[in-house]
Amino acid sequence: MRLRIVITYLIGITTFFSCNHKSFDLNNNVEEIIGITIDSLSFPLPPLPEIVNDSLVSGSISEKTKDSLKKVRMKVAIHPLISLGFSEDFLKLKDNKLSLNKTLENSINKISKHNIVIADTLVLKKTIDWKEYDLLYRFSKVNFNSDSACISSVGVSRSGLWGQGYDIHYEKKDGNWKIIKLYKTEKW
Repeated sequence: MRLRIVITYLIGITTFFSCNHKSFDLNNNVEEIIGITIDSLSFPLPPLPEIVNDSLVSGSISEKTKDSLKKVRMKVAIHPLISLGFSEDFLKLKDNKLSLNKTLENSINKISKHNIVIADTLVLKKTIDWKEYDLLYRFSKVNFNSDSACISSVGVSRSGLWGQGYDIHYEKKDGNWKIIKLYKTEKW
């Protein structure tokens, strides 16, 4: 009798935790977070200022130019390894690294308006200024506090000598992830 109670208890606990894990699809959530982050932070450089009589004439960018820049589809690379973190009571995984693959790349491309590729780390090591990508994103840490709250540290680079770091707070509202707060953390 006692063995039956213990077995029933173990089956119940296992079912509870396995249902809890199934309700949170990690890949879909990470894909959506990457997609909205890239769409929010990716923009091409504006055209160079006009040169008149050997001097630069700085002026404001016209609304027509700003609108046309928003429509530019850039080639954006993502560093292939993403660190994941979870609050203790939310989700426990043995492996806290997510390695991007072709399936995830295709899924992110469906979400983003830009052309997303997985960065070739050998190309990044060979040169300071890479020509293969317009931007490189590195998601150094994605921490899930729950199935509807997340914090991420993101680096965006145009080359090895130019970049910006962000800490981004996300919330899932109405089934979609949204950027709630964005902090610029460093420039290089």
